[in-house]
Amino acid sequence: MFFFGICATIHQTLLVAAMGIEVAVAYVEPKLGRDLFLSNSLVYLLGLIGKATQFTTMLNTAPMLLTLYHLVGVGSIVACFSLAVQTKSLGTEWKAGMVMGLVWLAGAAFYFYEPIAGMTVPPMQWGYPRTVEGFFHALSRGQYEKANPSDVFNNPGHFLLQVGMLISDIVHEYNWVCLFIALAPLLFYSKMQKRERSWLLALVAVYFCIGGLLLILMNPSPDKQSADLSRVFFTSSHALIAIMIGYGFALTAAYIATHYQRSRTVGVMLGLVALVPALVAFYNGVSDTFYGGLGFVPYQFVLLLFALLAGALVLTALAARTIFRFSDAAEKGLPSSSSKAGQARTGGFCSCWLWGHWCWWGSRWKLFSAGATV
Repeated sequence: MFFFGICATIHQTLLVAAMGIEVAVAYVEPKLGRDLFLSNSLVYLLGLIGKATQFTTMLNTAPMLLTLYHLVGVGSIVACFSLAVQTKSLGTEWKAGMVMGLVWLAGAAFYFYEPIAGMTVPPMQWGYPRTVEGFFHALSRGQYEKANPSDVFNNPGHFLLQVGMLISDIVHEYNWVCLFIALAPLLFYSKMQKRERSWLLALVAVYFCIGGLLLILMNPSPDKQSADLSRVFFTSSHALIAIMIGYGFALTAAYIATHYQRSRTVGVMLGLVALVPALVAFYNGVSDTFYGGLGFVPYQFVLLLFALLAGALVLTALAARTIFRFSDAAEKGLPSSSSKAGQARTGGFCSCWLWGHWCWWGSRWKLFSAGATV
């Protein structure tokens, strides 16, 4: 928690990771997580009282901000109640929770370097922090506009476009193949021990906070200039993707090494299918380097492309698995039903159909379209 407090002084966007950390704590230590959610609930109720009495106007900037506040608050109350029923107690870990809060404050106390530096000669100032008003102005980032979150419920299409922007940024940092490799550890979740499950759940929960929740709060525009400016705020979430990519490669290689006979057919077919996203990554690299970043797929179609690639990979894996079972039964002389062969042919046909239509659709996008310059 001390280092989390220091991270808050580096970039305040990391504060949204707090909910993900609490989810991870609740999975490992339900009693401590219960009391953390209890503190969230108390803060939520105090915030509502402050809003009703006009003590604070922070929640009046945008309707969606108030909606997110209610979602987090009500979710904390529900989680606290559920864990209280599970543990049959409440408030027994308040000392540990208080110590965590104090340690976090010790890390965040580095903010007080601002007024100290502002009192030096010559002064180092940003917003005149040596005064009380200037300090809270710098602390609250008053030089920026107020938060205007994306309206997920009334304008879901715009939010899906922003999700496509987030996926596009991940692909830009890595590539399409690594993106799907990052999802591989989730397939091994049921085979993991509690410690590994806890760590994987922590990574996923924190990513949904500093990736998805931050995307809603930032509400980036789809134009290139705004997208490039907001891209830096998601650097921390890309670090979690890098961790998942490493785990994906390690677990996949270990599974193939220990189950070679059972996975060779599936591995070969998935490897062949992975050539298409690899070629897309190569095309995007050439486009960014030589043609001014004229992407292969606009933001509007990135999410659709992701769904098509995921569906094709799943269908290919199912087809390969069914083919392997069918051939294994034939080698052992066991009676094989024609339904398995039909399932294999159907899965293979569906995956080939998806890839064929995807390639036809992709060929419609020309590299030398309007605005492309060498």
